[in-house]
Amino acid sequence: MKDIIIKELRKYPQVFDYPNEQDNKVYISKNIPSKKEHAAIKVHELPIKSEILWLCDRTFWGSAEDNTIITDVGIFYHESTFGDSFYWSITWEKLKRVEFIEGRDSFYFIYSEEDEDQNALLSRDSFLLNLSLEFVPHVLSALNSIASQIVDKAEILLDQLFDSTDIDEQINISHEIINNYPDSDSVYMAHLTLCYNYRIKEDWNNLLLHTDYCLDDLIDNELVDLNIDDDFFKQYITLNIYRGSALDRLNFKNRSLQHFLLVNELTYNQEEQEKSWNKILELKKALKSDFDTLNSSDKKFLVVDEVRMDLDKEKLIKVISKDEIPEIKFPVLHPQTEVLYASHPYKENLYFPFSSLEEMLFRERIDEFLHLVRCLGAVEIQIEFKKGKLTTTSEEIQKAIGGHVGREFKGVGISADLQAEEKRINKNLNSDDSGLKILQTFPSPNTSPYLPDDLTWYHNEPSWQNLKKFRVQGGLLHHRETLTSKEITKFYSKNESKLSIEVKALITNAKLDINTENYIHSTFKEEIVWDISIRFENYHEKEAIKASGLREPLKESKNELSEPELEYLEEYKFILSENLEINGISRKMLNRLAEKLKINNERREFLEKSYSDGLTDEEKEYLAEVEFCLSEVDDIGPIERRFLEKERLRLNLTKDRTDKIEIIVKTNINK
Repeated sequence: MKDIIIKELRKYPQVFDYPNEQDNKVYISKNIPSKKEHAAIKVHELPIKSEILWLCDRTFWGSAEDNTIITDVGIFYHESTFGDSFYWSITWEKLKRVEFIEGRDSFYFIYSEEDEDQNALLSRDSFLLNLSLEFVPHVLSALNSIASQIVDKAEILLDQLFDSTDIDEQINISHEIINNYPDSDSVYMAHLTLCYNYRIKEDWNNLLLHTDYCLDDLIDNELVDLNIDDDFFKQYITLNIYRGSALDRLNFKNRSLQHFLLVNELTYNQEEQEKSWNKILELKKALKSDFDTLNSSDKKFLVVDEVRMDLDKEKLIKVISKDEIPEIKFPVLHPQTEVLYASHPYKENLYFPFSSLEEMLFRERIDEFLHLVRCLGAVEIQIEFKKGKLTTTSEEIQKAIGGHVGREFKGVGISADLQAEEKRINKNLNSDDSGLKILQTFPSPNTSPYLPDDLTWYHNEPSWQNLKKFRVQGGLLHHRETLTSKEITKFYSKNESKLSIEVKALITNAKLDINTENYIHSTFKEEIVWDISIRFENYHEKEAIKASGLREPLKESKNELSEPELEYLEEYKFILSENLEINGISRKMLNRLAEKLKINNERREFLEKSYSDGLTDEEKEYLAEVEFCLSEVDDIGPIERRFLEKERLRLNLTKDRTDKIEIIVKTNINK
């Protein structure tokens, strides 16, 4: 193409190859000064490697800003007047012919015979200053000859493409058309031909590249007049046409879906509509089921859109259509539009709203760790909140420590009640609870330490695995573990900056809630830290006593009671909680229960002594604090309640028990 253009221009040196007056010069090919060439490339925003074949500098002062240039792509024109710039260009493939209209002293560049609005007028002086009328035919001859030869060459190549039966030859010709005549009408057919041949050669990467081009052309320009039974599209839709990555295949089908949606919308043929609709249903079903085949890294972040999918493999956040939501799990009341979701790091196809992700996963991790240490024989667990907000009530934490959050020992795994999780997370105390401690004790376990089979985090936590090893093999009695939310957010913070950029873009396009950016910042910048101290049962000593046949010594601690003793003590506490004293009939009932449970009088008296006067030492201490709070006021207000709540947690008392103590104090005051 370059040779054709230079050859035609050199035929008319009086116009294209001579030095004009001092301030208005023309240059051809290698005679063009590099400074002017680079300036012209910049002004016209041409590709860096573009080669200018002819340049007319029309600027009065000789700069390279106002000019007309010819390249192998087409003709480009720029003019600046009083700070305003005017640009015009036309490619050789689009140029039908050039005429000269004498009445307007202008060149008439014809794009289309049918649509004259696409055609353009360029005055004689605008094309080349001081161009004499006698040389106008030379300009017309050169430009029309170039346009016709280039168009003819593209058509000749297309004819060769149709005549060829050799695959490699067809590929070479197609690439020549695409590279040398990018704006010609032959390009689409060249891409289509490459698709056929790359499919036959099983060159899947190149196949995807060129089918993408074809679909862009179809969708952008609404070229939907191709019969959808065309062999290419039949094979294009076939599931095994592309064997690249799972994400590439899913993109392939998504783009096909967009094509057939467009076909269905624009065609008026009922038969064609029915065929395209069947394809649409088939592709929607495939998009849902195939999402499961994606790598975890390809679907870590999701947004649900009302209209269409965007599975760009260069983006972290994938957009899925509300009508084609895959087989994935969300919390109750989800998914919703304008919400950013993130996947669970270890559970396939489970997604949480990013706004509550950190706390949900931190809670789940804590739950599993507490379940693990209970199965390993923990008899005492203390949790200290070192940093961050306590986003749950103390009763819920005590239940978690006791193994009641969806678990039973030797039973099922973590609770999957995501709705309950979200409700609890929304019960923020809105204050920093660092320094708060919770202590829970347990009876001696009846089994040796064991590893439960319903664990998720354990298999990715080396410190937990070491804990199990030292406990089972070495009889470990004490352990301290620090759990932080940073160990969770590390799964998502690797691409924090890119994630933030994409979130801003989606907010701008109204695809995400405006607060999402704040959630990103708080998740990666704030931290929750819990210290957990555990005391384990000495099961080696217990096993040794059992093997010797000796009777176990009397237990002195309320934390190490047998099951019958716990049952007796529970009844004793219940009677005290109701009556605050043991009367005649209740004493007879307790004595009869002790006989049935085979608890001797010495042991019974020891158990009851622990709760003399109807209250334990901890309960007496709480009672004194309640009396202090009510010494100056008639009722417990918000300030007193917060103080008493902290005392209750410190003393490890149940809410039911402290409520009864408060009633006792108020009753005594009223008396």
